[in-house]
Amino acid sequence: MSSDDNIFRLQQLLYQYIDSFEYRSLQSIYDACNNLLPDQEKNSSAAWTLFYPLLYSGVIDFIGKNRYAITEPVILFNNKKYYYINCKPSSNYSPTPFVGIVRSDVFDKTLGLSLQRMDANRILKTLPSIKTIVDTFTNVYSDEKFVFFESSWNKGLATLNDGFARFFIIPEMLTIKRVPNRETNPEASFRLPYCYSCAMNNENNGIYFHSRKILLMRKFAMPIMIYRVLLLNSLANNQYPVNKSEYVIFNNVSNRMASEINRIFNDSINYE
Repeated sequence: MSSDDNIFRLQQLLYQYIDSFEYRSLQSIYDACNNLLPDQEKNSSAAWTLFYPLLYSGVIDFIGKNRYAITEPVILFNNKKYYYINCKPSSNYSPTPFVGIVRSDVFDKTLGLSLQRMDANRILKTLPSIKTIVDTFTNVYSDEKFVFFESSWNKGLATLNDGFARFFIIPEMLTIKRVPNRETNPEASFRLPYCYSCAMNNENNGIYFHSRKILLMRKFAMPIMIYRVLLLNSLANNQYPVNKSEYVIFNNVSNRMASEINRIFNDSINYE
């Protein structure tokens, strides 16, 4: 069994574990990840290897109060292909690289689920920019000594020398904002303000190759909703994202879609 096959099998076991409960706390999921990996592999990356791929693909979601659960089953349709999320047709289906998602050429009406057309562009148009979200964070006053999350930054996400992102600081505007708690808003607690910090410090959040319609997005701190929308576009084109080094590669990304992504990331997608 290859390493990738073994990881997929372990992700299936974690998926089954979470599916056997109404919900699971993040800590219980972390504990399960450590128990599933061999002793020599038990470390902080266990959850990133097993749990977060399930969260990013959309088969598991945050439901509040630091709890996660299997998402409702749905059938997606585009280009004569059906993708079954957290459900399976009675026959004639094939696996995908994602646990909880299978592909088929037929629509199984016996499941009693309605079809949802895969329209990534429509979803992207509804998403606000990362700046708009960070602007809603609560303004606070503090005289504590801050350290920016990345040593090269002079504004953005900051810590109190403990490594935990707690504030968003814009010195020239005399602005200090408190970052939301991970237990109530995990996306806004780190990923979104991190990406906006990159934009404010003139660092890219991705690269778009215009002529080849290829979009590279940084793996680290990539917002979950953005990944899901781009995954939706990949599935609609019967393709899958590719992990390579520090990036996730998405093919068949139209100019219009890249423009929306760039808007959301406040013009921090580099064009090549």
